[in-house]
Amino acid sequence: MQSLARPVRDLLWAVNSPLLIRLTSQASVPSCRLTPSDIDSDHLRGYLSSYDERRVGRYFERLIVYWIQYICGYEIVAHSRQVIDGNRTVGEVDLLFRDSFGHVNHWEMACKFYLRFDSKDTRTAKYIGPDSRDTLDRKTRRILEHQLPLGTRYFSGVDAQDAVVKGRIFYHWRNSARVSAPVELAPDHLRGKWLWARELPEWLGSSRLWYRVMRKPYWLSDEVANSSGDDILPVEEALELLSNHFRNDGRPTLVCGFRDDSARAVELDRWFIVPDGWPNETT
Repeated sequence: MQSLARPVRDLLWAVNSPLLIRLTSQASVPSCRLTPSDIDSDHLRGYLSSYDERRVGRYFERLIVYWIQYICGYEIVAHSRQVIDGNRTVGEVDLLFRDSFGHVNHWEMACKFYLRFDSKDTRTAKYIGPDSRDTLDRKTRRILEHQLPLGTRYFSGVDAQDAVVKGRIFYHWRNSARVSAPVELAPDHLRGKWLWARELPEWLGSSRLWYRVMRKPYWLSDEVANSSGDDILPVEEALELLSNHFRNDGRPTLVCGFRDDSARAVELDRWFIVPDGWPNETT
């Protein structure tokens, strides 16, 4: 995997990684796994360079559309199509495509990262995004009650609908209470850890790893130590960089860790670090 270019790794992740939440039957999703030999690396790189996406979700969508159009060979009917009712924009349909049987499929796609927050006064957990206005519950409701109904309400001839939601759930690095998970959360979902900024010294003090601060939109596949230069930091430098960040910036930061800084090193784990005031009162 180390020798594969980042776009190839990310496309493999977008297609082959497990679902984050399971809301639909997935009947319209091709079941075969994607392999590196299926991908024309130069063509994929050229395709992505035409869009220069900076948002993780949009980058993920582009990868899925590429897979459907250029690898599966299906016809794209609409992508990111705004839905207008009279003079009012009521939403956007992520993807409509016609498969090899002539069936029109409507997909709503998302790549989401939620931190499980175990409240002390309840036996249920909240699943909250780094932007604490975004929650698993809200996203689930929006897909089922708003986004998917747009396809059948405003487009004729839709034969099948599915939600393709990938991503990762982050659990607190030290204590995660045993509470029931939402029924829609896929049991084999990808996992990570999270911590508050005030926990940085304790967390890094117990570590012997090397670290990289991950940059958008490249939050999908596992990182490789030699994939973006000399930005692999030992513990002391990681602590200084992250401490400075949270003194001057309140935004959560995603970090991955390696056993060493060699060209062969592959990501061992990843962590979201959030400001001490997270989650805020909007949650």
